[in-house]
Amino acid sequence: MKVRKDLSFPPDFVIHSLRHTMLTRLGEAGVDAFTVMRIAGDSTLSVSQRYVHPTPETLERAIGRLDSQVEAGEAEKRQALATSSATVDVRQQIVLQ
Repeated sequence: MKVRKDLSFPPDFVIHSLRHTMLTRLGEAGVDAFTVMRIAGDSTLSVSQRYVHPTPETLERAIGRLDSQVEAGEAEKRQALATSSATVDVRQQIVLQ
């Protein structure tokens, strides 16, 4: 009560709001519930889930990261295939000589 008054916080402010805000902002920043749980010192994931409120933008970024990973994997496969084909071409040229 005294701290609230000394800091000029409104009467309905509770110190727990700072914890909730910090953990919610971590969730909004894309931090997963498992990490929030560790930072908060929560004993279960279900307790930490109340701080993670994914916004539509957060969900869209998550799908975007997945898309990027899939594209990177496909590019890696194409590169491996191209390298493998080039190796076969060189070996065939050696054999033909």
